[in-house]
Amino acid sequence: MTSSFSINQEKIKHLLYLISISILLCLSVLILAQATFNITGMNFLIKVMNRRALSIWTICGAILLVCFFLVIGKFLHVLSKRSQIFLTLLLTAVGVTIQYLLLFYLQAILRYDHLRVFDGALEMIQTGKLSLTANDSYFGRYPFNISITAFNSIILRI
Repeated sequence: MTSSFSINQEKIKHLLYLISISILLCLSVLILAQATFNITGMNFLIKVMNRRALSIWTICGAILLVCFFLVIGKFLHVLSKRSQIFLTLLLTAVGVTIQYLLLFYLQAILRYDHLRVFDGALEMIQTGKLSLTANDSYFGRYPFNISITAFNSIILRI
């Protein structure tokens, strides 16, 4: 009876693992497609390359990144715990450095979203509402920022 329960429990764990990986894969594909084919507001990248080339480079970069992490994942199992920690810290430092270099090289304007969220939080404090008109409102176009705006309004009230 106990071994049967153990086998069923392992099958359930495996099934939940497969379901969660499938959901993660589907969401990742949707995010990649959205980021690749909807590059409005990214005029700083258009100055570097055209839209089609940017989409192709984004897809190729994502595929290479997945392959890189798969190879690193298999490689990590043979390393000692100390080496795993060192390699993880090294890769994190390299990733952060690359992000900062891209940020300074492309000179993206990063304040737009932050200012709109901050202004929305102030509007929530003053009026108790947030404008969600789809045609002319920032939050109508980017509704995923509503929760952080509400959180910011709570923090600003303190």
